[in-house]
Amino acid sequence: VTDNGRGIPTDVKMNDKHEPKRSAAEIVMTELHAGGKFDQNSYQVSGGLHGVGVSCVNALSSWLRLTVRRDGEKRFMEFHRGVAQDRVIEVVDGVEVSPMLVTGDTENRG
Repeated sequence: VTDNGRGIPTDVKMNDKHEPKRSAAEIVMTELHAGGKFDQNSYQVSGGLHGVGVSCVNALSSWLRLTVRRDGEKRFMEFHRGVAQDRVIEVVDGVEVSPMLVTGDTENRG
């Protein structure tokens, strides 16, 4: 799956008490219909890839490594069985573009 847009936001969202909660990337990857829940200026989608599809793929995957290319950087976040690992987003220079790693068929069926 390739998103040819501006990239999933990776900034940290605040809770009601203005304390850091989770990154926008984690919210998009773990909550259904999360694509349109941010303010008008940050991230708007119409329920497509980042609405339901990507969070379902994450939930059904034994592991998933999210790669976001945004603002000249490449950011990574890992999930195992739909759960974020360490909640740390690794950032490296994002110029290089390579194909997605495929490990083989899954034994789980929908």
